[in-house]
Amino acid sequence: MDFGQNLLTWLQGQLVPVLLIIIIIGALTLALKRNFTALIGFLVFMGIISAIVAAPKGLMELGKKLWQVVFS
Repeated sequence: MDFGQNLLTWLQGQLVPVLLIIIIIGALTLALKRNFTALIGFLVFMGIISAIVAAPKGLMELGKKLWQVVFS
């Protein structure tokens, strides 16, 4: 039994719904305050964070490719 892989799978399953709730609450808060510039920045930032949380392996592969390009 691979404890680390099971923990990663469980954590990803829990973090995605929590992240979605944070995005909804933050977007509603900024929209109700009519702070649309901050809302756009918040949504871009949360888009980046959600891509990292939802697919960390893709980010790791991108990092490896960039490492090879820069240091090879």
